[in-house]
Parts: sequence; C-alpha cells; structure tokens
Amino acid sequence: MTLASTDPKPSSPSKQVALPFSMISMLLAIPDAYAFVNGIEILSMPTNLYYTASESNGVDYVGNEVNYRIENMTAMEMVYRINVGGSAHSFDQDTGMYRNWDSVVDEQKYLDDLSSRWTVLPQNVSLQLNFVQIPEYSAPQASL
Repeated sequence: MTLASTDPKPSSPSKQVALPFSMISMLLAIPDAYAFVNGIEILSMPTNLYYTASESNGVDYVGNEVNYRIENMTAMEMVYRINVGGSAHSFDQDTGMYRNWDSVVDEQKYLDDLSSRWTVLPQNVSLQLNFVQIPEYSAPQASL
C-alpha cells in the first residue's frame, strides 16, 4: 500500500488526519473477506532519511535494471527490530515508543549468511551519547 499526506506542511496541529490508501499490486479477491486495523503508528520522518535523496537515482533493486526510489510518500513496514549486538528489550523497556527489540541471540533468525560473518564489538555502556538532531526514541537506551 502507498500512504500519502494530503497536506505536506499543515499550518496548525490537527486532531484529525486523512490517510488515503491505494493498492499498488493486484490481490486475489476473496468473497466475504474483511480486515481489521488494530492500530496505525504514525511518526514524523526527516526528508530523505531512508535511502533516496532527491538528487539520487535510487537504490539498486536485486534482479532489476531500474533503481528503486523510497520517497516521503512511501509507507514502510517494520518486519523485525533487532538491537544489534545488544540485549532484548520488551515494550515496557523501550524509549517512549513501546516497541519490542530482539537481541543478539535472535539476529541469526533474521540475517543472511553474509551478515553473520560480520561481528559487533562489545558495547561501551558507560558512554552517554547526546544526539542533538536524532530523537531518543530512534533506538533503545543501553542498559547497564
């Protein structure tokens, strides 16, 4: 599905949001089928945070000659969230967003063989990072 905001720069905050959805691939129709949306998590995302800057041609898409662009109107879906090299965090241990983070033990379930050849050095948990442009909710806090 593709999600696009109807007002890219609203003049004032609103309690109501219009979210137009459109299918970008063909699905088989199933008679008497229905879907239930349990929740929608909406986060603001800095321009070009993921992959494609406006002056870029896009990213290589394996098996295709045409590059793929991921732009601000593209909805992204979280499939797995891994605290690479770190411990697992349950939703109540997350930094403000109530997300579950899998641990280094679970990495092998999700990463391919090439990824498993790389290692992550031990964390320096005594170092307190101070991000001035990246919100704290971007990743879990390291636990001591």
